[in-house]
Amino acid sequence: MWAKLHFINGYSPIRPSGVAREFFFSIHGEIDSGAAYWLLYAEAGPNGLLAQLGIDGLTIAQESWMNPEPQNEWELVSSTNEGRVFHRRGGPLPRIRSLASTPSRGDAHYVAANVTDIVERRNSVSGTIEVPDGSGPALIAFSRPYFDGYVATLDGKPVPVTSERNMFPVIELPPGSRGHLVLRYRPAWLVAGGLFAIGCGAIWLLGAILAVVGLGRNVPLPQPRDLKN
Repeated sequence: MWAKLHFINGYSPIRPSGVAREFFFSIHGEIDSGAAYWLLYAEAGPNGLLAQLGIDGLTIAQESWMNPEPQNEWELVSSTNEGRVFHRRGGPLPRIRSLASTPSRGDAHYVAANVTDIVERRNSVSGTIEVPDGSGPALIAFSRPYFDGYVATLDGKPVPVTSERNMFPVIELPPGSRGHLVLRYRPAWLVAGGLFAIGCGAIWLLGAILAVVGLGRNVPLPQPRDLKN
């Protein structure tokens, strides 16, 4: 948390969903040994599922003897009595990426889109997208956990948002698509709750202003004899 790392299996009192369900994570972030073996040996390569998720760092407890493969893809950067830290060689992966294929889409292949000017915020991420003309659609992936409620626009026009097995958001763009792509998390409950909170705040502020105005007028308090009469 202090290092501002984006863990996909951190502690949560909520039952696993999305990535946690797919990888059999427990509530405290523990992972099934069989799933760990599959991820570190079969899905840790440059085109594996971890790369599609945007994972460029791994923290492995010392109780586990497994290290990510292939070795030329990962570099051991720290080792303590509690665990080992690996970084993917070549630097951090971009938060918005163009994928050539995904397991859920079978034999479908996508062209490589040019993604630049990536800006990430708490509830949104954006970038400039350019898909080549006439060579097929592009599949844009985002390094964010998927939940219902994502909306996206390309130069202000809505585009549909789907997911890769409910793990991370993806957007399919047709050939020749160009512009500023923005992905926002805007579920209905968040919008309604925000409006309700603003309304409550406005009522409280109005009440505070009226109270201050009333005190400023020095309205005399009723005397006991006035109350008796």
